[in-house]
Amino acid sequence: MEDILTKNQDKEKVKSLFTFIKELNQLKQDQIINVVRYPWFFPLSDLHDDPENIKINFCDRVEEEIDAETTEQQPILSVHKPEFNKCPDPDKIFKDWLKPGYDDYNRPAEVDEFHEISN
Repeated sequence: MEDILTKNQDKEKVKSLFTFIKELNQLKQDQIINVVRYPWFFPLSDLHDDPENIKINFCDRVEEEIDAETTEQQPILSVHKPEFNKCPDPDKIFKDWLKPGYDDYNRPAEVDEFHEISN
């Protein structure tokens, strides 16, 4: 009889311990079940429509020409950085005032402080 009582007490202690751990975890962590409530949430449907540079692979669709092995290796979202266009040449009036390197997008354009105006 004592043996059964001891086992029941041990079970109750284990239950109490797990209940305590569960409640402690709930105090420390917010459970967000709805993904929209995350601060970093951004739906893929809101991405800019640019099929040349942005490709979304939905893995929940079945396509006959794609086999299972290639589907597993495809990323969900892939973005291609478009090529930069060359900076357009400024008018002749302004080009004389600009220092070389004005067309480098990595740094701001610099202007000569003193420049002779030729007629």
